[in-house]
Amino acid sequence: MKLLARDIMLNPIYWIDEITNISSVCKKLMKMNRAFTNFARHIVLQKSQHIEENCSSGTGVSNEDGDSEKKGLCFIDHVITVLSKQMNSMTMDELTEHTITMVTAAMDMSVMSLCIVLKLLGLHADVQDRVVKEQKDIFGHDWGSSVTPEDLRRMVYLEQVMKETFRLFPVIPLIVRNNSHELRLTTHTLPAGSSIAIPIYIVHRDPRNFTDPLPFDPDRFNPEAALGHHPFSIIPFSAGRRNCIGYMYAMMKLKTILSTVLRKYEFLPCGSREAMESWDFNITLLLKNGYNVRFIPRKL
Repeated sequence: MKLLARDIMLNPIYWIDEITNISSVCKKLMKMNRAFTNFARHIVLQKSQHIEENCSSGTGVSNEDGDSEKKGLCFIDHVITVLSKQMNSMTMDELTEHTITMVTAAMDMSVMSLCIVLKLLGLHADVQDRVVKEQKDIFGHDWGSSVTPEDLRRMVYLEQVMKETFRLFPVIPLIVRNNSHELRLTTHTLPAGSSIAIPIYIVHRDPRNFTDPLPFDPDRFNPEAALGHHPFSIIPFSAGRRNCIGYMYAMMKLKTILSTVLRKYEFLPCGSREAMESWDFNITLLLKNGYNVRFIPRKL
């Protein structure tokens, strides 16, 4: 499905609606998209009805802020509960689209980001050592304990590592937006209704935003250095009104997994940093040489 979407996006002939509407490639993509969306809508409808029945019977409740207070909710239940309570004016189509976005961010994007972080840590032993030291400061002798929300807030350097990874290898390297109003730039004016491609990969590596942008350096995002960044110099999850709704969940999930894995295993070099610069665009950024990592049990 992503291959079809990529081919349509990059082929100018499909930018003409009359051709798009009769194209067999587009018809195939739309058929797949309808099947996926209908399946997601069916799940959302079932879950919404189930949650509403539980709330009515008192077996599951949510507070006024939409935060579920019932233990044992799975991720999709929690997403639908929060979205339906905080955005009670949403249509079923909007609720379905937001749920798909959350699940996609939680699964596909997070897995790819996780693999890239671990590969970079294997190639940069000094950075990995600092991450592990921070973990030792947080967990002390209780090395095998589960991660709590308070633990996540204390993982400052690990978050710097994640942000630097997102900067160099944004899973979504390109986004497209439609401007609702005329937009005047320095030398050009974009009329309302224009399609604007934002090359996140290039923005993140622009030397005007980051000095010597190619090296992997998590200290770019320490509290002092981050103060000098333009607010939109790093946008791996987009920004503004169209910011990814799954951003916070993805960050919490990645931190939890990385903390748990790095306390158990030491990651070793596999491949080269230069080889990671060879990638392909398939809606998401794919490393051509794969995501192989090497690891051994960590010795404390």
